[in-house]
Amino acid sequence: MTSSVITIEKNIDYSQIEHTYSKKISLFKQLKEEGEYILSSCLGETGIKIHTISSRVKQKDSFLKKVELKQTEKPFEDITDIVGLRVVCLKFKELIFTNFEVISEDDKINRISEYSIGLFDKNT
Repeated sequence: MTSSVITIEKNIDYSQIEHTYSKKISLFKQLKEEGEYILSSCLGETGIKIHTISSRVKQKDSFLKKVELKQTEKPFEDITDIVGLRVVCLKFKELIFTNFEVISEDDKINRISEYSIGLFDKNT
């Protein structure tokens, strides 16, 4: 007995999604800058030594590919990594969990972790 996988293509308006992305790009860039500022400020107050803080806004083409891959009709709600922040330092887990809504945690190396954080500061 063999099983088959049936893929159902959803009717997604990619041109509308692309238009909305283009309208929101400045908001995404502001969010990236604000996230960097919050992390830098919080870490600076604790005295934790920061190795690097990097950030990015997912490129439109990459975003559209992910929309297609996930077949989501609500991409701005369902895709949680439009803006990404990465901090490399020795100890900051408690700080991240206190100041951000953590969506997922991906421990690449036992003592260095990366976090996917929510888009909004928990304290505002």
